[in-house]
Amino acid sequence: GATITDTPLINGYGYRSLVNANIDSNGISSMKVRAYGYESGQGTIIQCRDGSICDLECQGTACKRLDFMCYAGSQCNVVCKKSHDQNARTDCPVPQTSASKQEDYKLDQYLKEKQNEEMDA
Repeated sequence: GATITDTPLINGYGYRSLVNANIDSNGISSMKVRAYGYESGQGTIIQCRDGSICDLECQGTACKRLDFMCYAGSQCNVVCKKSHDQNARTDCPVPQTSASKQEDYKLDQYLKEKQNEEMDA
């Protein structure tokens, strides 16, 4: 997947458009990620760093299996919308948050373990 840093607005409108991407605010003041395409954010990792306000908008299955990591000193917001098909399910991620540098380390360890598991699969 792609690596995207220091980008205030990221749009994933197409089918699987952000699959396995690594998106990192890298401390910019604000970052918005829009995942609207079918399974567009599957396997994507979003890292909201200290000093950043990060907004994630999901529609339908766009955020299925997406990790939203919120480090100490950041603020994360998630808005989930139903797809156009009202009977379809909506996948809405819960941000993993940290309140200290020690907890930041735990988030980083989680990501390393996840990446190792995917490489072994």
